[in-house]
Amino acid sequence: MLLFDSLFSEAHSKEIMYKGKKVQRIFNIRNLGKYRIRFTFVKTNSPYTQVIKVFFVDFRGEIYLEGRKIQPSRGKFSQLAFFENTAPQQFELEIHIREGELFVCNASDPIGTNQFAHSMIYGCAMIQEELGENRYRFYCNDHESDDDFDDLIFDLEILPVEE
Repeated sequence: MLLFDSLFSEAHSKEIMYKGKKVQRIFNIRNLGKYRIRFTFVKTNSPYTQVIKVFFVDFRGEIYLEGRKIQPSRGKFSQLAFFENTAPQQFELEIHIREGELFVCNASDPIGTNQFAHSMIYGCAMIQEELGENRYRFYCNDHESDDDFDDLIFDLEILPVEE
């Protein structure tokens, strides 16, 4: 089986059809504004630590984790990584986007260091299910060359921001 990274590259797209299902690299929020995003680790089924990654591209704004202001890594593609073995099962980010965009994807830690995670490369890919208005479940494939889409299952819910 080809790695999903190759399939995305061949299609010149962040989305492909695979075995009758839409498979994507990322979930994207492009609109400026304030967002409260709740993430829930639903299930993992991999020998490798699974990760929810949040990327910020050309980001200007504020980020709060459980009410505390935080700084993502520096650079054009700053990021936050939430490892299944250290993050709470459920957590919330409040994000004020004045400039730039936000991407969510899955990743895995193939060497067990919690310092380096493959993200949006190799086999990492997601199938998105809509659970309701602004509620989604993602079935994720990790870096291994398979297509089981059960290595990480997580929910994402976009909630109203309380002013």
